[in-house]
Amino acid sequence: MLRNLLARASRTLLRATRENLLPRGLALALVGVAGRALAQGNEEPLVTCYLVAPPGPALLQLTAFPDPTNGARVVRVTALGRNYLPGRGGVAGAELFIGSAGEPGTGTPMKPGDGAFDSDSEWVYLDLNPSAYGAETLVVYVSVRDSTDWSPPMSLSIIVTEGDSGQR
Repeated sequence: MLRNLLARASRTLLRATRENLLPRGLALALVGVAGRALAQGNEEPLVTCYLVAPPGPALLQLTAFPDPTNGARVVRVTALGRNYLPGRGGVAGAELFIGSAGEPGTGTPMKPGDGAFDSDSEWVYLDLNPSAYGAETLVVYVSVRDSTDWSPPMSLSIIVTEGDSGQR
């Protein structure tokens, strides 16, 4: 009975990640806990953890340096994009929005870290001038695309310090 209950719970958690209702890492951790609970009950664990790949391009990491800006004249926003679907040409572009995510394809284009959009995984970057925004928390949104679709945007807050607002 416990085995069936944990198996159903695991399937529900994995379904929730596919529908973007639950973060993938949390679901996999909970599925792993269910498997260990079965093992401690002298039953073989019947749960296998799978990483559920998103249907198309995805943003895996988003960072800014320096953050807080501490008087820097340039802040580099970097992101790692990945395309999980074969036959769609890898990562083909990336864009950045400031303040709110806009319509796909209308943001500021980001540059590929290696000079070309030519692989399934790409580091991209864009240099921002923090003095253009004054002392505030700047929210940026980044999205990557393959030959067909855009990924959901990922956001990052950058703390622009008082020294950046043109007073230096």
